[in-house]
Amino acid sequence: MRVLIGTGHEKIDKALYDRIRRKTKFNLVEGFIYYKEAANDVIQDEDVDIFITSDFLDGTSFSNERLVQEVRSRNPKTRIIFLMNRIENKTKFSRFLYSLSVFDVINIEDGLSLNEVIDHIKNPRGWIDVYQQFESLSSKDIYALNKEVFESEKDVSIGEKKYDKFQLEVEDEKEVLFQTVSFWSARAQSGSTFLATNTALLLSQHENSKVLLVDLNIDNPNVHVHMSLDLADDNKNLTALIEDFENQKVNSLKEIGDYFTPHPFHPNLDILIGAFYVDFFYDGEALLTLLTHIEDYADRAGYTSVIYDTPPGLNTQVSNFVNREVDKVIMPFLESPGSIVGLRKFFSANGPFLTSLLNKNKVFPILNQSTKTSSTQKLSELASNSIERSVYAHIPRKEEIHHNIANGIPILNRKPSPALKREFIKIANCIHSAFKVEGTLSKGDRGHKRRRGLFGGR
Repeated sequence: MRVLIGTGHEKIDKALYDRIRRKTKFNLVEGFIYYKEAANDVIQDEDVDIFITSDFLDGTSFSNERLVQEVRSRNPKTRIIFLMNRIENKTKFSRFLYSLSVFDVINIEDGLSLNEVIDHIKNPRGWIDVYQQFESLSSKDIYALNKEVFESEKDVSIGEKKYDKFQLEVEDEKEVLFQTVSFWSARAQSGSTFLATNTALLLSQHENSKVLLVDLNIDNPNVHVHMSLDLADDNKNLTALIEDFENQKVNSLKEIGDYFTPHPFHPNLDILIGAFYVDFFYDGEALLTLLTHIEDYADRAGYTSVIYDTPPGLNTQVSNFVNREVDKVIMPFLESPGSIVGLRKFFSANGPFLTSLLNKNKVFPILNQSTKTSSTQKLSELASNSIERSVYAHIPRKEEIHHNIANGIPILNRKPSPALKREFIKIANCIHSAFKVEGTLSKGDRGHKRRRGLFGGR
């Protein structure tokens, strides 16, 4: 039996590895995994029989639910042992796990018993061990499962039935002005991809708009995951574009558009899917030059918005370059003390943002996963003081949002609640003052008509 450990907690991983090695005869996979997205590949490559994981495990595009769904659908013979610690509704999450035949569920909120984990490894739990939890459960309470999550990502395309348009009041403007925007966060997993994909959908509903969404997360592209985009065409993505550009197969600006994927329901939205090939290596300087051409092409082709989903932090050439050159930076941060401390360091006089010669006056902070509790206002004020910019919108922490992310469905595929709609319109109006909503930008904050390409085009 092959055992893979990936709890996302280094001390737990090492303790489990040592105890399993000493107390059982199972074979352990050398090393641990540190991201949810890596689980399936390692399980398949290492022929894993038992996968031990927890909600400590990081994931940019995968929630806890999606991690389990993906492993169960792609590696049905692998048994999962799930250690719960930070799950808010543990009863509901446990029932979700049971519905996928994951019965080895251990609550470690009050501490971890290594012997209990060993017992689960040696003695797998079954329905007989958990059915009592369902005795008082009505049919309406059963965790709803979407059969689509069991399909392979590469087999899923955007179906028109998943999308609809909803009423938006448009500002009385003659035209939507050209803007380039980076959705970027100081720390990973703050929601930049979630905000970028949904804001692009919202902007594309304006009849005078033409939006290009570009996934620049080279190491972990996931715009296509958030939208369940079809990856069948290997020639329509950033990988193919970079390779062809380096090999001098892109001979004109017009050919750049051949690498875009049009949204099948919103005709005003095109997407440049990220570099999703494994072990993809590229010339950094060539990529920056290519970005110049992409922006120039978008300007000439009549796009009104170029939205970049930019890698977090400032450790890459791409993040520095894009954030320096774009018109605006939409920066989500989480409602947590750790995020506030990180922002304070990041935007201090000697912090990486200012020392990289970036302009914080074009940053629009967005509070993501807002709880709207007594601490929300205090944390917002602390963030504003750190950045010297007011928090512009609050995206609430909702189970519906997590469910949609887990299933690759944008939250704005359907008419959202008035409160959520209002916050996304605020974000969209950071880019274009296009929609009517209380608290939009004044005309003085609106964009300008571009006469030259952002990166020095025409």
